Amino acid sequence: MGPVVATVVVAAAVLAATAGGVAVVAGVAVLVGLLATVDASRLLGRYCARPVLPAAAVPVVALPVVAANDAATTWTQVGGWYVATFVAATALLLLSGRRHGATMGLGATMAVAAVVGLGAGALVLLAALPSGGVWLVVVVLLAVAADVPDRLVGLRAHREGGEPPRARPGPGAIAALAGIVFAAAALATALTPAASPLMIAAVAVTVLVADRVVVMVARSTPSRGAAPGRAPAPGGLLGSCGTLLLAAPVAYLVLRVGGS
Repeated sequence: MGPVVATVVVAAAVLAATAGGVAVVAGVAVLVGLLATVDASRLLGRYCARPVLPAAAVPVVALPVVAANDAATTWTQVGGWYVATFVAATALLLLSGRRHGATMGLGATMAVAAVVGLGAGALVLLAALPSGGVWLVVVVLLAVAADVPDRLVGLRAHREGGEPPRARPGPGAIAALAGIVFAAAALATALTPAASPLMIAAVAVTVLVADRVVVMVARSTPSRGAAPGRAPAPGGLLGSCGTLLLAAPVAYLVLRVGGS
């Protein structure tokens, strides 16, 4: 499945889940999180150390389920689930007899668990907010609008054997980003008239910054077997789920602070 198609499929699944309520969003969040965990494990295993997948998956599964059942206490349980992840990863490393790169593997496990677990849990927490379904739709649409053009450019550069263009804040890029923020503000205002314009802008900027992080990671990661001067295949630490999972926790906190 191509990266653009994968991005759209992930977004469509999350959008469809909003109609089914928080429990359905939790199920989709777990699925998206597990896919992202496998993708991150593959990439990290190629360039540094492979995470312990069963341990990394503990918060990825647990946090969305906890958030769906009791959103109010989810944050108080985060530390406990990451302690469980650390203990499970250490035990599995010892049982497997893995010595080479064990410390790096433990670090990679905790990194994947933190990023993907918090992202998957935050998707459910977003849906549980008042007007949360609307905000989840806004975040997903923004993530797609920010992510798909970069993937199309990366695919074209990869096929042509060249380097993807450097991301510079020229007038065209600034106008495009401003247009995305304006479109998000218009959509959110139409759906939730009581929402603060500053809150809407903050959520939009959060998603765009998350997308830039995913793009920078993808372009800084060399492609195995790529010829010198050839663009790497488009991807990223979290694949097609990256922007959404990175943006969700910050967007949730912005909305909570803003009183949504």
